[in-house]
Amino acid sequence: MPLIDRQIGNGLSAYSVPADLSITSRALFHKVYSFFTGPMFPHQLRDAVRSVGSARIWVGFLFQDEAFFHCAIAMAAAAFDPSWLTQQETAQAMVHLSRGMRIVNERLSGDDALSDLTLGVVLSMSQHESLRNRHHQGLVHLNGLLRMIELRGGISVLAAHNPAIAQKVFRADVQLALQLGTPTRYSVNIVPGAFTIDWLRMRFQKDRNSSLGRPDISTHVSAALSEMLEGVMSLAWLVNNSPTHGITLDGYDFHDVLVLFGYRLVHMRPLGEPHTSTDWENVLHLALVAFMSEFFFSLGLRRPEIPILSRELRAAIQVHCYDDKLSEEILLWVLFIGKASLFRNPGDDVWLVPKIAATASQLNLHTWQDVSRTLYRMPWVHAFQDEPSQALWEQSRSYSSAHSSVFSEIQNENGFMMLS
Repeated sequence: MPLIDRQIGNGLSAYSVPADLSITSRALFHKVYSFFTGPMFPHQLRDAVRSVGSARIWVGFLFQDEAFFHCAIAMAAAAFDPSWLTQQETAQAMVHLSRGMRIVNERLSGDDALSDLTLGVVLSMSQHESLRNRHHQGLVHLNGLLRMIELRGGISVLAAHNPAIAQKVFRADVQLALQLGTPTRYSVNIVPGAFTIDWLRMRFQKDRNSSLGRPDISTHVSAALSEMLEGVMSLAWLVNNSPTHGITLDGYDFHDVLVLFGYRLVHMRPLGEPHTSTDWENVLHLALVAFMSEFFFSLGLRRPEIPILSRELRAAIQVHCYDDKLSEEILLWVLFIGKASLFRNPGDDVWLVPKIAATASQLNLHTWQDVSRTLYRMPWVHAFQDEPSQALWEQSRSYSSAHSSVFSEIQNENGFMMLS
């Protein structure tokens, strides 16, 4: 296998990487470097979130440490859409993973076993497994990482020393909890972000227009869930109206908010545990998890499936009795949020489209403008959800028209038979 000089060209010539690279690995590394230095958040959030280069620590690790270099290449490659990589690059990513694991296993018995670099390597190994949908293996690495953090004095000590690493650890914890349906390893009470959420909610409440037409569900759900709903609505308000109100969040603070919302939702009920709340609370809780997953998993390049959440929300939609205007409006929102966030399999449309058509008919909603006014009363991000939801609405209209025509033909035929 031909090797190239460790210096990287095409804009990276000033940097030397901590490992020899084949020609295939060089091409792969350019993609990985773009991944690490690219935007932290989707372009839809550019008005609401300021990126301030918080990825610098990881870029620094990439050039400082051979073990992190290898594992980070494998992790980033797992985040890419498969079509972005050649077969040779995919195979080379696994070679890098093997090399990185060998180096870190040797390091764990030495003086650098608990260094920031070693924590970063083990974290990237956990993320790599999760990105490949091997969540239990990812949890094994995370549990090892948490033991290492305890030996350093605990997560609070790490957060004070290196908040960027601590934030990634919290995120890995909550994302694995969502995927596996388990409680988080860390307590919700030690996760940062509460001050920012409270401040954001206060600004949201001061905006008079934000409260117009909002449904009052406080008599149907617990105070904690009602507060959670308002917090998520304030997040949607931030993203939707940033050009109007001029409020933006630092990317690091925004990330804290997302992680803490995730912790709070898991704290209310881990997805793998039976719910003890009312059907109303259960379906709303699951829909809020689905809504937040749009933010969580848009931070990577490839959206993973969350099978347990899809199953739970689908079952909750079928179980709950929607027998008044408010509950039907909530159902309509849940259906559209479910499609935008989770129900991306075309097979889901078999039950989803008729359900939307029937619910809209019950609410006497006949146009997208009618439907959107109802949806916008709940948490909604136009940039993420308008386009797919409008397409889904057109599907439901076509379904309604087709079935209305069939029903009319049956009526006409029956009428003709009766006259005969």
